Amino acid sequence: MMNRESLIRNYKLTSVERVLSVFLLAIGIGMYIIIQTKLTSASKSSVINNPGFFPSIVAVGFVVMSVILFLSTFNKRRTETVTVNWFGIMIVLIWVVFALLCKPIGFILSGILALTATLFLFGVRKKLTLILTGIIAPVVVYLMLGVLMGVRLPTLFL
Repeated sequence: MMNRESLIRNYKLTSVERVLSVFLLAIGIGMYIIIQTKLTSASKSSVINNPGFFPSIVAVGFVVMSVILFLSTFNKRRTETVTVNWFGIMIVLIWVVFALLCKPIGFILSGILALTATLFLFGVRKKLTLILTGIIAPVVVYLMLGVLMGVRLPTLFL
């Protein structure tokens, strides 16, 4: 059985910096590609007065900084370690996936999946508790926000 303490690990600082630099490089390249493809219909008459100008600078900054970070890891021989809490990272990833799935599959279904995964990660193993809490909580939140308060939430079947 997996517990929170088993998800806390120590890694070499240079290894974490290399992984982080590759991650930032992917974000920068992805941002630049999205900016260039989504803003093709925007005004291209001016380079600076373009809606993609500032986001392009940020994307290029991500790429440049990630390359600098990656190359700097080879210059130094460090022995420091860094502690990574994978439990927290997994919780954040579950809720990022919830946010990404909310529009395509709806608030209730993505909420059921995210809440059930979170409860399981926190150690809830009773199937009845997982199922009831995972289903009832998103439905109640949808009824309170969507029906009573009129907040427009993404829906699939409703």
